[in-house]
Amino acid sequence: MAAPKNDEDYTLTALRECVPHTVGRLDLNGRTLAARVTDVYDADTITVVIPVAITPHGTGTGTGTGGLSTVRVRIMDIDANEMRGGTEAQRLAAVKARDFLINRIIAKNGSTPPLCDTLLLTRPARQALFAATPCIVTLHCDRFDKYGRVLARVVAPSDGVDYAEEMLEAGIVKAYVMRS
Repeated sequence: MAAPKNDEDYTLTALRECVPHTVGRLDLNGRTLAARVTDVYDADTITVVIPVAITPHGTGTGTGTGGLSTVRVRIMDIDANEMRGGTEAQRLAAVKARDFLINRIIAKNGSTPPLCDTLLLTRPARQALFAATPCIVTLHCDRFDKYGRVLARVVAPSDGVDYAEEMLEAGIVKAYVMRS
């Protein structure tokens, strides 16, 4: 490796040398965490920010220097229509289910759901909505799936209502058993 030319190069060199040895994969299996929702992609995939601790032994959720990590979450026990692919009717059903989840998360956090048609909300608009309306959920984490998402039950911290159960009762998603 070439010698660093300035302070910035030195910092990048130092990071490259130490990061592979000190930062491990987040171990969330079996943990219950409060998380802030930053986006709802579809009715079974959301993006959240969680607190993490950087410890001498890697990354975890224990004690240490605090930070935040953005994590994609696959809501367990349900399967929703895909936003892409399938028929037009399936895509519209996917949007309807996503909008239901957005509105439930916002309502459970004590805010009024948007009056606009969320069908028209682009990803940046949804993210802006969640930035302006802080929404907290509780994650009951399991393992990571093959796409790097945390598998978790997602519940409202205010009353413990499970969002997957609400969507199943509304008939907008199907029950789905995750394979090990």
